[in-house]
Amino acid sequence: DGKYIITHGNEGTARIWTQEGKLVSELKLSGQNNNFTSASFSFDSKLIITTSSHNEIDIWTVSGELFKKFLR
Repeated sequence: DGKYIITHGNEGTARIWTQEGKLVSELKLSGQNNNFTSASFSFDSKLIITTSSHNEIDIWTVSGELFKKFLR
């Protein structure tokens, strides 16, 4: 619904921002050399689904808590 923006780089951290540029939370992957490869919000902007270079699929809350982890 356009409430938040997510950014991620090559350091294994993704950041959730408001549209005004205020940092909401950080998502941190475990494991050495593990980087986010994609990130998407749920339709209601309450959850974030990410994939990583270690073949993980994670579901996070917008507040930065890991909700569920899957291996693909």
